Amino acid sequence: MNASARRLWFWPCVIAASFLLIPLLLLRHYPISFWASTDYQTLGLADALNMAYRIADREMYFARGMTNHPGVPFYFMNWLALALTGFPVASADAGFLDRVIERIEDYHRITIWLAALPLVDPRRLDSPGSASRNWRRAIKAMSRCRAMAAR
Repeated sequence: MNASARRLWFWPCVIAASFLLIPLLLLRHYPISFWASTDYQTLGLADALNMAYRIADREMYFARGMTNHPGVPFYFMNWLALALTGFPVASADAGFLDRVIERIEDYHRITIWLAALPLVDPRRLDSPGSASRNWRRAIKAMSRCRAMAAR
């Protein structure tokens, strides 16, 4: 790749990185508690706990979070945030929910970080297979930026 083509990709990568940083900077300068937010946070936690219990019990419990559009990406994202918090699989003991609630602010920060990732294009959520296309597109863009930074 010649130098002019590399220059063409530099500014779009800088702009994409700045859009990624906006929600994270807002979180840093204007923190909000999990409990002071809207009910979407608690519904997301319920979805994450639902999937953690599904994995632990190997049962297909009803998942209300996957009934509304676009349920699947957000259902998975909330479980991923719970897993990154340290609870990928629910445990059978009575203290599991207490341990999750103790780390709820970590979970909340991770959900904001994951939501900041530009992996889902809301304009294309209706089309089948759009999530996998967007993941491939994001991975290609990141690899292009990485390749240009290495040169």
